[in-house]
Amino acid sequence: MKLVVYCLLCILLSACGNTYYVYKENFRILFNNDEPKVLTWQQIAQSQFDLIEVVTEEHASLVLALAFIENGQHKFISADNSFFIFEQGRLVRTTGLKDNVLFTKATQPDPLALPLNALDGANWQFVQDVTTGVNLQASNHFYAMGPATISVLSRQIATLHFTEQVTYLHNGKSVINHYWFDAASGQLIRTLQHVPTALQFVDVTFLSRINRLPS
Repeated sequence: MKLVVYCLLCILLSACGNTYYVYKENFRILFNNDEPKVLTWQQIAQSQFDLIEVVTEEHASLVLALAFIENGQHKFISADNSFFIFEQGRLVRTTGLKDNVLFTKATQPDPLALPLNALDGANWQFVQDVTTGVNLQASNHFYAMGPATISVLSRQIATLHFTEQVTYLHNGKSVINHYWFDAASGQLIRTLQHVPTALQFVDVTFLSRINRLPS
C-alpha cells in the first residue's frame, strides 16, 4: 500500500499525459491485489489522495482517486478508466456511463457555491452536452429538506439535506438531485445526481472528506 502511494506521488510530478497513464495503472494495481475492494477507514486515512465511492447503474461500487484540481474542477479517475469531474460538487463531465456528460456551462454562478443558508429557494439555468445530444438546456430549484443522518461504512453523520429539482427543456422531464452537507462544517459529503438524457443516477460519497471530519 505504501509503495503504491509513493509511486502515485512521484507520478503526479511528471508530465500530464504520461502522468495520467501511469497514475491510472498504479491505481489499478492498488485494487488488483489481495486487499478488499470495500475500503476501511484505515485505508482511506492512509491514502495521500482523496477518495470517493461512486455507485451507478453500470457499477455497483466504484472507487475513484483525485488526480488533479484545475480551474476549480476536481478530477477523479478509477482503475477501470472511468473519469468523473466535479465543480462546486456538481458532476460536470463523465466517462464510463451509458450516456456521458461532455460539457456543462452556465452564465451565472452555480448556487452550490453559495453558503448553505442561501441555498434554499435558489434557482439556476445551465446547458449540458452529452453523448447523445448537445445544448441540452435545464433549469433547477433548490429545496432545504432539513437535518438527516446518513451512514457511511458504519459511521453515522449528521447532515443537512437539500434537493434540487432539475427540469430538462428538451423533453420536459424532471429529476431530483440530492445533496448532503456535513452539519458542522458545511462540506458536501454525499450527492446523488442524474445524467439528463438517460436520467441515470450517479451516487457519490466523498470518503476522504468524511474521514477528515471530527469523530
